[in-house]
Amino acid sequence: MKVTYEEFFKDPKKYITIAETEEVQLVKDGYVYVYLFNPDGDKIKSARNLMNLMEGCKADMGDLNK
Repeated sequence: MKVTYEEFFKDPKKYITIAETEEVQLVKDGYVYVYLFNPDGDKIKSARNLMNLMEGCKADMGDLNK
């Protein structure tokens, strides 16, 4: 399945879940930049954990400059 970056970042959990069972390719300007697939499951679990951490983060650029 090919997905644009814009589509992916609108609902990343959806595509990470799809990547558990089939290959997902992230495409920008007609070029595939990222392949998501599940050879052993550990990477998908890590991506889910990262997404959960990002959702919980309320920092903005002003906070990052401190």
